Amino acid sequence: MPKQDNIITVLREFRRSWPAIKEMLYFFNSIFSPKLDDNSNKVIMSKKEDPYMILGVSPSDDFDKIKAVYKRLVKIYHPDSDTGNEEFFIKIQHAYEQIKKEKEV
Repeated sequence: MPKQDNIITVLREFRRSWPAIKEMLYFFNSIFSPKLDDNSNKVIMSKKEDPYMILGVSPSDDFDKIKAVYKRLVKIYHPDSDTGNEEFFIKIQHAYEQIKKEKEV
């Protein structure tokens, strides 16, 4: 019966940690799901979202490196590709535009 005791222990631990897991899922959903503006149907980036974090670059990186990373991500997440993800593709575009405005290129 040790296997059954292990399963019961695991289930109890999962039940005890479920609120924390649920909170993490809500957090990641809030980060990775785009918000639409009611008037213009444009994606609104949350104040929590850092465009540099979305692209996986540092604010100190030069713009050429940021542009290269952006192009690579666009190829990966474009909705027409096999690995496409339209929501994340939109986030990538908006993050890049925001960085571009900051750097004034």
